[in-house]
Amino acid sequence: MKKLRYKEILENISDWLWEVDSSGVYTYCSENVYNFLGYHADKVEGKTPFDFMSEEEAIRVKEVFAAYVEKKENIVNMENTHTHKDGHKVTVLTSAIPILDNNGNLLGYQGIDKDITDIREVERSLKENRKLLAQQTRMAQMGEMISMIAHQWRQPLGAISSASIDLQIKMELESFDLTKEDGREKYREYFFHKIKDINEYVQNLTATIDDFRNFYKPNKESVCVKLDEVISKSLNIIQASLLNDNIQIIKNYNSNIDIELYSNEMIQVILNILKNAQDNFNEKDIEKRYIKISTKDKTISICDNGGGIAEELMDKIFNPYFSTKDEKSGTGLGLYMAKTIIEKHHAGNINATNTDDGVCFKIELGDICI
Repeated sequence: MKKLRYKEILENISDWLWEVDSSGVYTYCSENVYNFLGYHADKVEGKTPFDFMSEEEAIRVKEVFAAYVEKKENIVNMENTHTHKDGHKVTVLTSAIPILDNNGNLLGYQGIDKDITDIREVERSLKENRKLLAQQTRMAQMGEMISMIAHQWRQPLGAISSASIDLQIKMELESFDLTKEDGREKYREYFFHKIKDINEYVQNLTATIDDFRNFYKPNKESVCVKLDEVISKSLNIIQASLLNDNIQIIKNYNSNIDIELYSNEMIQVILNILKNAQDNFNEKDIEKRYIKISTKDKTISICDNGGGIAEELMDKIFNPYFSTKDEKSGTGLGLYMAKTIIEKHHAGNINATNTDDGVCFKIELGDICI
């Protein structure tokens, strides 16, 4: 009676119970193996686990299993993939204990397989979704970057145009007497002065292009850098746009240590916070505007006087696809990606708190360069 009850319990467990000899041949399988492989127990017994795997997977698992056998060790949550009778893959976690005789010789293993196919599929789907989120954020940022380039280039392009027109007017008005050596010398000085100005403006444009080009290069390795350097690179990209909207930038740097980080990702985080503040200023039509950027040790604080965020929304701002802007203005991915970058890639954290007249984002980073 007890044996029947025990067998009934075994057959109703959703996991697959099994036993193999020292060669890895199944000597027992619970009938639930059918749900894993599509074969009844009597068709599996007498075969090895490797008979139900792809050639590549069988080679890999044989090597792992042999190491356990050699040491007569317990197998704990060994992940491996079987091929079902209909061809689809079944991922399992295998746990087992060795069967030893009185002399300590290995006779085989008793074990259990747990189907985690659905779990791995969900994880794969989440990974794909995160990748898609990153791509969508990148596309949204590209549009914002084009706008920033326009603001950043407006002044130097205007200055180049002004310098070239000035040269042309001077010639047309015959401001210099080129028939005399003194006049020719003054013209040369004036000409080369204007050419120098134009060259400086061109260098400014080139530097801007480099900043944008480097921003879109993926960081494969972390670098050791001071926080004010990363902030300065961020401001080089967006500052002209902020000034165009009459936003004052207040800087208060008190961090002299090198931090290990992925610089382009950190620039992305800082730009997102600054751009959100800029959009908020324009949406609320605030007159006297400022953004204060402070650093201390491993911390960056970015605060503004834009009126803050509604308290009922504060807990949601880092959620994916949540935005306080209208659908045309925001994707709701920026702060979510910022949080992901800070927490997953920099062992840090980011939070936002309302102040008397605005909101303050605080970024705490994890690793100091030694």
